[in-house]
Amino acid sequence: LGVSLWWVDKDRAALFWRRLHDRLPATFDELISLGTVWQLFDTIPADVRNEVFTRWLRGAEPLPQMAGEILGAIVAQGRIDADTDMFVLQILTDGGGAKTGFLFSLAEAWRTGDQDMRELTHPMLLANMQTVAADDATAIAITLGRYGAIPADMMTREMLTAVAASPPVLNAARGHFLLEMLQRLLIHPGFDEPVLTFVEQLLEALLSGAARHRSTLDSEMVEIAVALQRNDGPLRVRAMDLYERLLDAAVYGAEEAAQAAMRR
Repeated sequence: LGVSLWWVDKDRAALFWRRLHDRLPATFDELISLGTVWQLFDTIPADVRNEVFTRWLRGAEPLPQMAGEILGAIVAQGRIDADTDMFVLQILTDGGGAKTGFLFSLAEAWRTGDQDMRELTHPMLLANMQTVAADDATAIAITLGRYGAIPADMMTREMLTAVAASPPVLNAARGHFLLEMLQRLLIHPGFDEPVLTFVEQLLEALLSGAARHRSTLDSEMVEIAVALQRNDGPLRVRAMDLYERLLDAAVYGAEEAAQAAMRR
């Protein structure tokens, strides 16, 4: 279906989608159809798409989340129109699974590293950072909690600051890949302060029990604290204080790092 419709005349493809929707509307509601709808999105008439989105947003899960994911992808690619704008406003107002799916797509697009998509999704992710439900926080956390390199730019600095100030997202982003990413950012100028602030907030959440998996405090936090002590002035003082708190918390590797420093 996907390959054949790309080679069909536009009017004939539109006729196919209208007849399919009129006769078998539930065909669109299968989870497996999500990829097909997105792949062939431009061949589906706008009125059919709008009817599908309306039904999805009014339906039971996972239909609202399916609508949110596709609408988020549309926004991330800068293809928004008046109809899409109306649906996005509805999603952000109503919340629920549709908003989770929407934020998931925005975060996935932001994480790709594509500059255009990052610029389009960045303001909306930041705007939804402070009032997120648990599932929404998990979606936004994709921006920092995934494996792989991340652009060392102003948007990443702003995202670090915003996530550090949002306990639900900070908790959801917590993991080994997050700390690896922070370590890689330290080789770039201008990231010492935002990384230090981020790790300070992360440790605070872990020690207060606000974050999950307190027993898995990572040794990477120790390595970050040690690396940040290369700074002068207030940053060095803060890094040393961070390291002492890690030592007090008996984080794996903290005592070994202290012993190594004493032998040098």
